Amino acid sequence: MKTDALQYGSVVSILVPVYNVENYIAKCVHSLCGQSYENIEFVFVNDCSIDNSVSVLQQTIEQYPERKDRVQIISHVANKGIGQTRNTLLDAATGDYLLWVDSDDFLELDAVEMLVRQAVQQQADIVTTDSFFSYRGESQVSVVKQNFPETSQSYIEGLAFHETRAALWGTLYKRSLWTTHQIRMAEGINFGEDYFATVRLFYFAKKVAVFHHPLYYYNQSNQGSYSSGSKQALHFESMIRMFDLLQDFFIQQNDLPRFESYLAKARLMDRGAYLLHTTPALRRKYASLFADVEKRHPEIKLPFSAWQRFLLKVITSRFSLAGDLAITMAKVLRRYPGVKF
Repeated sequence: MKTDALQYGSVVSILVPVYNVENYIAKCVHSLCGQSYENIEFVFVNDCSIDNSVSVLQQTIEQYPERKDRVQIISHVANKGIGQTRNTLLDAATGDYLLWVDSDDFLELDAVEMLVRQAVQQQADIVTTDSFFSYRGESQVSVVKQNFPETSQSYIEGLAFHETRAALWGTLYKRSLWTTHQIRMAEGINFGEDYFATVRLFYFAKKVAVFHHPLYYYNQSNQGSYSSGSKQALHFESMIRMFDLLQDFFIQQNDLPRFESYLAKARLMDRGAYLLHTTPALRRKYASLFADVEKRHPEIKLPFSAWQRFLLKVITSRFSLAGDLAITMAKVLRRYPGVKF
């Protein structure tokens, strides 16, 4: 048993959305309940999983009787999507700090202790860390460093070209940062909902600390997760709405001029990436979204490969069938060394 004063101080709410993760959730729960830090409440929200996720979750929690009285399992009566699931988690949380963990991921066993220690020592509103990207359980793992600029504005600017991490997972937040500024997930956004929250959190944070030690295992092998798969209409529509809401947010803060360049870069980056990884019908439907912004901002140079820039040029031209063929060829050619797509 730890005797560190941290064990009896701040309460950490670990927030876990659950949806069709029966093959992964036991490992996740073992890593949460096995934490060296004691003062944790655990909130799980089941968004109408159609597999055995909840049964596995309950069975795994039974192995930690000392943790059981700090566990909430909430079930939606109808599927609401990841955005509203995160709001349900927020409403149930009572801790001083929030830590989001996706139910197919897992933590180092001292992760919470290390994050709280950094938050207390540095009096930080946010503590972010490096992470492990896990491709086959733990048989193939790479360390991804969290790039952290000196200012919140630089962090937000870095989100445009995906130079900084937009995900909520793997970062410790003061709950008061959420409640004071009424930060919630926007209704109707079920892809990129964490991006929308992250921008506002970093905008308002007075002190952010980065801990360059990987503590979080992000599972890249779950093809059934909320975020996996090719880009569909819901991805495009969520993205469009998200950036419109972010523009409204900066207008409300009387700060749009400072972030107009960021918004233009981010719209171009995400729309371009989506067009490269979607169906021919959706490419034709949404190609103008990219072309219109590109026309207004020719000065923006996207960090795409030569292949990607060529493909986007064809996709957004009047030769849409040629674009479909070019995408198909690129998917074949990228198997060869030196071809990136």
